[in-house]
Amino acid sequence: ETLKTQQPRKTAILSGDDIRRLCQGDKPMISPFSEKQRWHGISGGLDYHGYCITLGNQWSVMTAPKIDTANIGASNKHIRLITKDTFTLAPNASVLAVSAERFIMPRNVMALSFGKSTLARIHVVTTITPIEAGWEGHLTIEISNKNKLSEVDLHAGLPITQLVFFWVTEGSGYDGIYQHQQQVPTPALGNNT
Repeated sequence: ETLKTQQPRKTAILSGDDIRRLCQGDKPMISPFSEKQRWHGISGGLDYHGYCITLGNQWSVMTAPKIDTANIGASNKHIRLITKDTFTLAPNASVLAVSAERFIMPRNVMALSFGKSTLARIHVVTTITPIEAGWEGHLTIEISNKNKLSEVDLHAGLPITQLVFFWVTEGSGYDGIYQHQQQVPTPALGNNT
């Protein structure tokens, strides 16, 4: 069948009800799962068309003076892992954090991350790469403080970013180097494998 005659594949965003259903049973997509909640005025948990994940209490600080992208794994000896409920992020600094939630992504669902508006208004930006269908583990989250003057206190339990889930054509599932991440921020594995 040529590209011209193929029918387009339909992709749709999961509703809150879809997400709730996928978080029940023996292999919940998100655990622990929380219905809509508020943490000091910031929304978290299940939403109309997404899910706001929360921070765990593990923080990874990079202290390398220089990182060579041709040898990323060498930078891992310059990582300091910190365990505490509150981490103060300096101006113009970033940290790797980890989600309190663990994921078991179905082979027909993927997710993308979007920043929370409340945090964006204080210049806190989060980055999570796409969460592939079939991936399992705790999410590593990069958090940047774009403030030039202000420190920002980050707390375990803070709703940090919203995930939007998409139905996708079922495939073989993720089989990459970041499968089964533990509840600590996972550094760049690069050429360690």
